[in-house]
Amino acid sequence: MRLEHAGKKKSYLMAAAGILVGYLFFFTSSLWYLGQNNASEYTPIGQLQKIGETENSVTIEYWAYASEQQAMYVELDVNTAEKVSFEAVDKKRREIPVTVKLSQAGTYVLELDSVQPDFQAVSLRVTVEGKIIRLYTNEKQVDQVKELKFYQDLDGYYQARINRNIQSLEQEIADQKELIQKLNEEISSCQKQIDQTNERLPYLSRQQRTDAENSIEDWKKQIESYQTQQKEAKEQITELTDEIENQKKLISGEGGVPESNTENSVTGEIKETDSSVSESDTTQCKQSESRKIVRTEQHEEEQLPGQISVDDYVSEGFELRDTNEEIDVAVSVDDVAKKESSTTTENDLMQSLAHDYLALYERGDGSETEWQAMHRQLAEYFANLIR
Repeated sequence: MRLEHAGKKKSYLMAAAGILVGYLFFFTSSLWYLGQNNASEYTPIGQLQKIGETENSVTIEYWAYASEQQAMYVELDVNTAEKVSFEAVDKKRREIPVTVKLSQAGTYVLELDSVQPDFQAVSLRVTVEGKIIRLYTNEKQVDQVKELKFYQDLDGYYQARINRNIQSLEQEIADQKELIQKLNEEISSCQKQIDQTNERLPYLSRQQRTDAENSIEDWKKQIESYQTQQKEAKEQITELTDEIENQKKLISGEGGVPESNTENSVTGEIKETDSSVSESDTTQCKQSESRKIVRTEQHEEEQLPGQISVDDYVSEGFELRDTNEEIDVAVSVDDVAKKESSTTTENDLMQSLAHDYLALYERGDGSETEWQAMHRQLAEYFANLIR
């Protein structure tokens, strides 16, 4: 009896010890694996997570796993000005090396190496100012990819993010179209039952007819509900399509620097160049203005035909004429030079000028341009004599 009693007592003690160990394991499991409680839930992508009781926060933008590389890619948006550190461990308490591939403008791209195919779940610990937040993924929720791609700069990651957004939006559109198709099938099924019931109505008793008519009304209401869901799904598809177009514009760079900014910068350079005027230019402008004033005052006096101011021709080294001015009457400065270089004597030149002058005078219908040209020739001739 004593041996039997001792055996039972030992069995009870072993059972109690087993229960105690079970409770201990259950209540301390989070100490053995940080992410075990959340392995089946995981941290949602795109959902902002506060870091402790601070203003700091973190958002998972993307989490992928490549089994061939045995590595993970994690992209985070971290809202903090403080130093950030990272640690990772899988469900079997194996430490995972973490490499920061990019840290710019609050975007962190991490590479988790040596992630075994049987990882089951991963806990990523983010530490900011001594505050810790744990982010989780598992083999069912992580994006399984063939190869992880890392880029040289932030722009490359933004482009990849936009492409992922477009793919996600396209998948949502496909899901909405599939929903519309299923609703069509449900509507057809309800309509079929309505038609069949209507065919049987003449052969039903009064009570059966009443029940059948109530069923028909229920099916019609169900059809209206399905049609409402279809309408909402189509509106959703329209919104998703518009969002895809907006994302594509970001890729094509239509949201970049406007052309007007470039034009303004060029215009600014031109204006700066134009406003840079040398001292000699200023002097010439003043002299030109002075000559304009002289002309204006002389025009107020009564002039003979062809009368002009000598200042228009003899100034600053005999700047005699505008090269664009048309001259109908004969001899220019070059012609005079040619005559001087020939065998013609100065007397002959003087006689030639006198002859031309008298001929123009005797005509009596000489234009102002002709008289100006003639006086110019005389002024040049006299200037050569002075020299």
